[in-house]
Amino acid sequence: MLKNKSIMTSLIFTVITTVMILFSAILGYNYWVSREIVVNGIEKNANDIIEGTANEIHAILQKFETITETAADLLEDVDGFFENEQQNQILRSIAVNNPGVFGFSTSYEPYAFHPNRYYFSSYSYREDGEVVDDFEDDPYAPEEEYDDSEEEAEEDAADSEEDYEDEEEYEYLGEEEGDYEYLYNYRDYYQIPLELEKPMWSEPYFDAGDGGGNVVMSTYSVPLYKTIDGERKIMGILATDVSLGWLRDMVSSIQIAETGYSFLISSNGMMVVHPNEEWVSNETIFTIAKNLGDDELRTLGKDMVRGEKAFVPRKSLVTQKDGWLAYIPLETTGWSLSIFFPKAELMAGVTKLTKTMIIIGIIGSMILAFFIVLISRAITTPIRKLVTKTKELAKGNLNIQIEKRETKNEVGILYNSFATMKDDLKKYIKELTDTTAAKEHIESELNVAHEIQMSMIPKIFPAFPEREEIDLYAILKSAKEVGGDLYNFFMLDDDNLCFFIGDVSGKGVPASLFMAVSNTLIETIAREEGHNPRNILTKINKQISDGNDTCMFVTLLFCIFNMKTGELSYANGGHNPPIIINKKGGVEYLALKPGVSIGIDPDAIYHNEKLTMKPGDRIYLYTDGVTEAFNTKGEEYSEAKLLETMQNMEHEKLNVKDAVENVLESVKTFAGEEPQSDDITMVMLEYITPGNS
Repeated sequence: MLKNKSIMTSLIFTVITTVMILFSAILGYNYWVSREIVVNGIEKNANDIIEGTANEIHAILQKFETITETAADLLEDVDGFFENEQQNQILRSIAVNNPGVFGFSTSYEPYAFHPNRYYFSSYSYREDGEVVDDFEDDPYAPEEEYDDSEEEAEEDAADSEEDYEDEEEYEYLGEEEGDYEYLYNYRDYYQIPLELEKPMWSEPYFDAGDGGGNVVMSTYSVPLYKTIDGERKIMGILATDVSLGWLRDMVSSIQIAETGYSFLISSNGMMVVHPNEEWVSNETIFTIAKNLGDDELRTLGKDMVRGEKAFVPRKSLVTQKDGWLAYIPLETTGWSLSIFFPKAELMAGVTKLTKTMIIIGIIGSMILAFFIVLISRAITTPIRKLVTKTKELAKGNLNIQIEKRETKNEVGILYNSFATMKDDLKKYIKELTDTTAAKEHIESELNVAHEIQMSMIPKIFPAFPEREEIDLYAILKSAKEVGGDLYNFFMLDDDNLCFFIGDVSGKGVPASLFMAVSNTLIETIAREEGHNPRNILTKINKQISDGNDTCMFVTLLFCIFNMKTGELSYANGGHNPPIIINKKGGVEYLALKPGVSIGIDPDAIYHNEKLTMKPGDRIYLYTDGVTEAFNTKGEEYSEAKLLETMQNMEHEKLNVKDAVENVLESVKTFAGEEPQSDDITMVMLEYITPGNS
């Protein structure tokens, strides 16, 4: 569309369009990120507020629980029956010292308080700042309930009359014209903890007279026990009435923005605190959901009474506007505290910021278009000249002249950069040519070094074609052009074969030089010292350790095999244990005495060890390049897999050459595409038949 337009027009259209697209993307992303930050902040703030409030409520309620449980412990510690005066003193003392407690009551099972009393309930509560006591009992219990003799009954009645003569000073709780309306054993606060045998909080209720409270309360009930004939039995319930006025004030005081609010529901969904006072103690969250036709609220109500905690999107029950609802259970009572966070009010800052950025973007685009017109004129002229120069440069004409400019703007920098690039390119091509030649020379020298290194170890097999006693095969695969693994074998005399395997620390040229020195030194000392592997290793270690400024070392397993007797003498210099394969197919690692690697400690001690091989037995030596080969998953070949490979190999059908190459193929298959990370060296010797010399 713009191919026939001027560069200026194309530049303005392209830049402005690109800027607007980018600005829109940035604006959208900024709004999304800002919104997420605000929402996350709201959620964190919601969790902090609701958890803090829940913890504060829990702490207060737990205080009442502790008071009640302490009172229960005190009553249970009283010897004999619970005397009403003793109860009165204990409960009155606790009530006086704990102003937050509205009242205490102790209610007993039939005949639990006294054999002649079917009911008994004492109640201490606050009235006009004073602690008042009431008692509830059943002085008219039927005589047929007792098995006492007439004489014993008269004595019990006399005792009862003497023990409880002071009760006439109190009115029966709930008494009206001689009828006992307050049958406490039918009340939830008594029955439920009695059946469950554990403390519990009651549903919030408005005490309109039963307890003389006339306030919204909740009761915490604790079972009272007594040990009878060695058995601990429930005797009744100790209940603490707690006024919830403080709870209403605490929940109502939570204010989020202008229209945020909080509410509290009981374990059955009853509204305990809510801005709509008509719902409090009259509606449950489920009846409200039904009246509003709000299935979502019904689901939330189920989650709340189940004791779940969440932060979810939700419309306000007060304003019907969008927001978030956070709710959390009160673990002490099973109630649920909720806080509503109004979305529009809390997101107002993000909305305002987005509108401001849109206005800035429009104004900025207009200013940008104006400056593009000015800049494009200064750019296009020198660019045309530079285009001509670059075409020649692209054709390979590195002798073209590109004048450097004194101006420091982008066009001047571009001109100067092209001029520098042309000079650097000529220099780079020359250096690349020289480097390539040098690299080829180094590679050629490394190839020669590899050939020299390989010439130092025997590679012709069969190694001793004239000897029928043994079959021997070895292989060395370097991870680089040159490496640090080594092996060697040679005859010490007509009956004794010397062979060894080693692994130099490190890789590359240093390891290869150390390998060459070690290999030559080992063979020289072995021929001088004779048939004692320990002495040979000791002398080799001494010579290599002295003056070893590079701190390099070599692990070494040195062996001397007597072809006539089948005796194998060996000493270990920190190398991997070899594998012994007997004629019957048994495969196991050979236990080695520990030995220090050669070149570390000039005073290291080595040990002679021996075993006798039978015709058909084989010994397999290897370096850690076998067991520490890795595949593309980073898994190691391992000693266990090497042993498994040996066990699965049909040795009776394979000569030592095929057996070694079979192991090598197993390692390559395991590694797959993973490059070889270390030198791989293997030596296998089979004892075929005893010598006759």
